[in-house]
Order: sequence, then C-alpha cells, then structure tokens
Amino acid sequence: MKLYKSVEDFYLSHFYLVIPLAIILLSCVGGFAVYYITLKGMSLFNFTQMLLCVAGAMFYLTSILGQMPRKTSFVFLFYGLLLELLLLAFNLLFLISIQFFYLADILYICSLIDAVFDERSLSKLTILNTLNCLIVFVVSHRYGFWDIY
Repeated sequence: MKLYKSVEDFYLSHFYLVIPLAIILLSCVGGFAVYYITLKGMSLFNFTQMLLCVAGAMFYLTSILGQMPRKTSFVFLFYGLLLELLLLAFNLLFLISIQFFYLADILYICSLIDAVFDERSLSKLTILNTLNCLIVFVVSHRYGFWDIY
C-alpha cells in the first residue's frame, strides 16, 4: 500500500509529465498482450480478452480526454495497467506451457523410437527424419497452433 501511495503522489504531483509516459506504457503493454492473445487464434475467449485489454487502455484515455479528476484518472491507469499485465502474463504462461508440451511429446516419441530400434540399425536416422515431420503435424493438430510452429 505504501508503494501505491508513493506512485499515486508522484502521479498527482507530476500529472502533465506523466500523461505521455502512461499512454506509451499502456499502448506498449496492451500491444504485447494483444499479440500473444492473437497467437492462439480467434475464439470467443480470446476475443473477450482482447476486448478487456483495449477497454483497460480506453478507460484511461477517456479519463484524460474527458478531463476527469486526477485521482480518477490514476485509478483508471492503475487498474488498466494491472489488467493488461495480467492478460499478458496469462497468455505468456499459456504459450510457454504449450511449447513445453510440444518438447515433451518429441522426447517421448524419440524414446519410443529408441526402444523399438536397435542402436546398430542403419535406417534409424531415416526413420527419425521422417517422424520429425509427423511429430510436428500431430502435435500442432493436437493443440491447434499452426501459427506458432
């Protein structure tokens, strides 16, 4: 709470200096969040996330352009930035978990190939190269993320 009050005091005392910084910060964080949201495709859930992200930035811009009290605009800035950071973190964690599962699937299939084929087999490299394409196809269809791979 002490950090919140100190940031609020700084914002209120340097109001006109902080406005451009806040607009740039909200735009950049919102842009990153929307980028990672759209990587997953456009479902209703992703569209709702994008709507929330844009609404968070628009509330602050509306409070500035509507000349609302400084304290109100700070509240919109704080909660808009918090919302955008949460959406960004959620989508980054989702993307990292998908990449982890993709790697785990590849390692699992390679261990099955090692168990089936003997070390002395000459066709093992050819089979691994062929199955690499199959792995990418199966895993990308399993998770539905053609754009990522």
